[in-house]
Amino acid sequence: MNELPATIRYAIKILIFLALSPCHPVSAAAVAKGTRVPPSQAAKILHALRWGGLTRSRRGSSGGYELHQKPEEIRVEQVVNLFVLPPDEEDSNVADDPLQQMWKKAETQSQRELMQLTIAELCRRMPAQTGEQDLHGANPGF
Repeated sequence: MNELPATIRYAIKILIFLALSPCHPVSAAAVAKGTRVPPSQAAKILHALRWGGLTRSRRGSSGGYELHQKPEEIRVEQVVNLFVLPPDEEDSNVADDPLQQMWKKAETQSQRELMQLTIAELCRRMPAQTGEQDLHGANPGF
């Protein structure tokens, strides 16, 4: 099965981080540090998430980013659609190979299930957090 591209994984991590953050809004630097996403990449992703209507930002010394929708309303599919181009025509090798067809069907079903997950559901699957950091100074799950 194909792995989610890093940008999408980072975007989902950022949304989970914002959903679980006790302080709002959260600076881009704090998001990058808390999710371990490189700061330049975090800034680009935060911009795309804002453009896509999933986050909003505030300017100023107390500014930063926060979710624009409730975590229960943000589906993985929305995040994927911000960063992925529509698929090309189906590969001719898949059309001729029954095993490849079955693999593609199973992969598609798994992707459909993943796409319907919400940020709230993913937050519930995160390890229990004890403050902002675990004993090793890192955010659990990130």
